[in-house]
Amino acid sequence: VLVAAGLYASTVYISMFAPNTLPQFAQPSAMTILQITAWPEIHGPFQLWEGQVWRLFFNAMHHGGLGHLLLNSISLWFLGGLLESRLGKVKYTLLFLTAGYVSMLAQFLIGDFPVGMSGAVCAMFGYLIVLRDYDDEMAERLPPRAIRMGLGCLVLFVPLTAAGLINIANLAHFVGLGYGWLLGWLACRFAKRARWRTRAAVAALHLGIVGLTLVAMHPTWDGRYQAWLALKETDPRLELERWRDATSRAPDIAIGWLRQA
Repeated sequence: VLVAAGLYASTVYISMFAPNTLPQFAQPSAMTILQITAWPEIHGPFQLWEGQVWRLFFNAMHHGGLGHLLLNSISLWFLGGLLESRLGKVKYTLLFLTAGYVSMLAQFLIGDFPVGMSGAVCAMFGYLIVLRDYDDEMAERLPPRAIRMGLGCLVLFVPLTAAGLINIANLAHFVGLGYGWLLGWLACRFAKRARWRTRAAVAALHLGIVGLTLVAMHPTWDGRYQAWLALKETDPRLELERWRDATSRAPDIAIGWLRQA
């Protein structure tokens, strides 16, 4: 929460007191959507295509507004407090970071580019859904009514997003929920026996995530990606290590946010 709040504060500071330091809405470490307006059809996560995978972790820490940050922080405070006491700080932190990454990756694979840690929060919710079946105290602290309310909100967000009433990265939510549920099921189901199966399944799961990351970095089926590769070789302004300077010199490069998780 402190990291997310710090990143949000830095973004607000830049936009208010140093607007010329970065382009409008560009945040220092998150993935941004670059669009070459001379060719409006060419846009995408150029940083990811350049190999800056680490930005996916930071996308989960950035937020689209104060309300977005507060809602996710309150959810994290409640669910994270329940789960950290069972997993310990190290496993809890690894779950949070990996779940945030996985939820961002899933949304990127379908061409949406979200920010927010609600995918990671949903992973904790999924883990707790399993854990409460094996832990009487947890079942008491997280009653069935709370589970129904949480799942009901996730389902309700889908038609509301489709109707244009809200702007939610629903796939990130459900992928995070499924990821947390699967890890919780593996950990609880084989807690005292066949631990090698758990380790093998977890390893296979994360190898699959590595494979999907490579796919997201090289979407060869995407015509925008192919056009970007071709233009990058002929236009030095598209080299990402110089994109800050390029945007100050070339007004045909614009940056903006599309969705938030």
